[in-house]
Amino acid sequence: MPVQPDWFTTDIFADGTQKVCIRARDGGVDTPLQLDHLQSQLLMATLQQIAQDASLHWAAARQAVLQGFWKTLRRES
Repeated sequence: MPVQPDWFTTDIFADGTQKVCIRARDGGVDTPLQLDHLQSQLLMATLQQIAQDASLHWAAARQAVLQGFWKTLRRES
């Protein structure tokens, strides 16, 4: 698992949802994790909620969410 995962948009679905890929921020050796439509929607909705809560430390919460997605989805595949 990447120490500091990051996400990037690879495409846009027809409904406007970003198609998301999670990878190592430093471009490490781990194979990027391509999220499907529902997973991408869930990640974007979660990050949006975190961003709206000023009481949460954005960087730490974002990393926790990305690491959770990585660990959960890598286990499934």
